[in-house]
Amino acid sequence: MNDDVNDAAQSMGAMPSSSWARGAEVSVRRRKLNPSPRPHAHAARAHGTHRFFLSLLVLLLPACQGFQNADREQPSESLPSYRELVERYNANLDRLTKVWASAAMRAEGYEEGGKGFAQGEGELIVVLPDKLALRIGKLGATTLWAGSDGERYWLFELQDEKLARVGRHDGPAAREGLGELPARPNDLLRLWGVQRIDPDRAPPAPAVERVEGLWVIEPPGTQLRIAIDPATGLAQRIDLLDASGKSVVMSRLARHRPVELEGVPPGGWPRVAMVIEVRSPDHPGKITLSLSDPHEQEIKPAVFDFESLVRALKVPPQHVVDLDQMQTMGLGR
Repeated sequence: MNDDVNDAAQSMGAMPSSSWARGAEVSVRRRKLNPSPRPHAHAARAHGTHRFFLSLLVLLLPACQGFQNADREQPSESLPSYRELVERYNANLDRLTKVWASAAMRAEGYEEGGKGFAQGEGELIVVLPDKLALRIGKLGATTLWAGSDGERYWLFELQDEKLARVGRHDGPAAREGLGELPARPNDLLRLWGVQRIDPDRAPPAPAVERVEGLWVIEPPGTQLRIAIDPATGLAQRIDLLDASGKSVVMSRLARHRPVELEGVPPGGWPRVAMVIEVRSPDHPGKITLSLSDPHEQEIKPAVFDFESLVRALKVPPQHVVDLDQMQTMGLGR
């Protein structure tokens, strides 16, 4: 079964044929620290290591307080204007249109029975502004495939019985949350800090604040709070906000490295974070995505086409779940 999945991934350019030789594998272990579950064990609602890994993969994290309760600092130096800061932030992304990177993921959290973790390797493939594919492997076999395009998001489970779930960004499931999918795979694009900000849409004053030594902005219409390093102009932390402005999940970004662009001098290469740690500060669970070898290359459109993926990954039609239809029918909770 997974030979078919790997063949499909390779044919679409989402998995290099040499990935097994490079050690694209998953090791899964579970440790019981206490005989009874931790108070937050309900947050990893899924059963079994694979289900636990899946729940963390789709950012199944409770609300966090984030920067909104942090003390605002009186800056010792003048702050940049909102436009100045955004234009500096965007300048790093000017030439960034697509990224292909090797990815190693580690998920940690608490289930019933104690602490568990899972780790795997694969690829993260992005075409800006809104296309993403994240393939995770286990012992050389593709087990999870998360992705999105400009209209929809999806998640394939390819271990045991194959299952595909899909929903629209503007659909009822995305607005209300659905079971194990309260956040969407395309949120990783927002948490990675690779999307440009509109400098012409400034928030009300104070548009730029200094918090914990970082410049913090909340670009209108994005539901994001972005903390930027004054020295580099690069994002160090990004919070996703709910409708009330409360942080619901956050990422810490580290080890920014250049993305190699063909025909562009190294000094003009954009820099992106190689470590993306996604978590809730008041919850023990977290996901760490470690990237390597980021570069630009041609990517086949089928990598971001849900119907093509269903056919290539050989998911039976009866195992394709429309999340919005389930939500409308009242089956989403």
